[in-house]
Amino acid sequence: KTYYLVHWKGYRKDSRTWEPKAHLEHFQDLMENFHALHPKAFQKRLSVLRSLCNPFLLS
Repeated sequence: KTYYLVHWKGYRKDSRTWEPKAHLEHFQDLMENFHALHPKAFQKRLSVLRSLCNPFLLS
């Protein structure tokens, strides 16, 4: 499941929340912009998982 760390406008950084992709469907343009600016974001996540887990679990 994919989650995004959201910094809500008008709130401090310590009020950020992890939101599932399904909760952000009304913000599709912002999500597309994020992916355009950070095309390797999900590749990094997978590489972190691989470094933390047994490689046979992710195969």
